[in-house]
Amino acid sequence: MVRPSTEETAAVTREPRANHGYLDRLVETPSRLPGHMLIWLAALYLGLMSECNERVKVTMGRILEAVDSNELAKAERLESSLTGLLALREVVSRLATWPWSPGVLRSFGAATILPIVLWLVIRTLERFV
Repeated sequence: MVRPSTEETAAVTREPRANHGYLDRLVETPSRLPGHMLIWLAALYLGLMSECNERVKVTMGRILEAVDSNELAKAERLESSLTGLLALREVVSRLATWPWSPGVLRSFGAATILPIVLWLVIRTLERFV
């Protein structure tokens, strides 16, 4: 097994920067990941989703504060920010953490399970006919 270099380990374990957080970690992925890549990707995905959800929650709170204080121009600017955050959250939710697309698993299931189910149905019907 090839051990990761010190720089690669530091790049993965480094705390995310305050301005972009987990998005920086997504860009700074080392060429050889230590440990299990799927677990690392799943943890990164959960971190991204958590960060997006937290920012959406904070922005919604700021919008409500602006509306309550009758600062409608500020509320409009925050609403456009919220729209961008929701779009970002949608992009993050579609990131794949598996090495294959979801369609592959669906196709594999259809190719293997469907013939078995059909065979069982035919055998069951043959007993009653």
